[in-house]
Amino acid sequence: MDSTYLNNEVVFNLMGELIFGSTDSSEEDFCDQLEDLYKKCQIPYRRVDDILLEQWNKLMFNCGINQTCAAYYTTYGGIQVGGPLQAIFLSAMKEVQSVANAKGISLTDEHVQSWFNVLRPMSHEGMPSMRQDIIAKRKTELALFSGTVVPLAKKCGIEVPVLEDLMERILRIEESYAE
Repeated sequence: MDSTYLNNEVVFNLMGELIFGSTDSSEEDFCDQLEDLYKKCQIPYRRVDDILLEQWNKLMFNCGINQTCAAYYTTYGGIQVGGPLQAIFLSAMKEVQSVANAKGISLTDEHVQSWFNVLRPMSHEGMPSMRQDIIAKRKTELALFSGTVVPLAKKCGIEVPVLEDLMERILRIEESYAE
């Protein structure tokens, strides 16, 4: 969950899990096969009833943690300690929550708060993939995060100033690679 890959080395404190589920009954056989495979291979997984909720929940966390760490050149520790970066992380997640709710996805305040429980034991020095991309001067996953949520927010008439600011900051960082 908190793996960091830098200088040909992977370090982590928390083992993640694969989450999967179906959007309709036609996918249940495939999910059964996938579950059997994960069991046989001893791959940590969780099969869920509402995969769309889980996808939005993870998108919410990624918009908060990935983008805040990337835009502000910080690690998980910079978010864990409280203060302005943690406030940005939280605000970004709350903006995603608002968009998800407008799209009929029931992300709750409990979903938002649960990510603090996930974040707490993560390596203080660890960093999400977007921060690793910034260090390596690679194009980030911005299009998947704010690049997805900001246009949806506009269609729904929802203001998302934190996500827009994070997006602008990251775009400026990416543009600086060419200099």
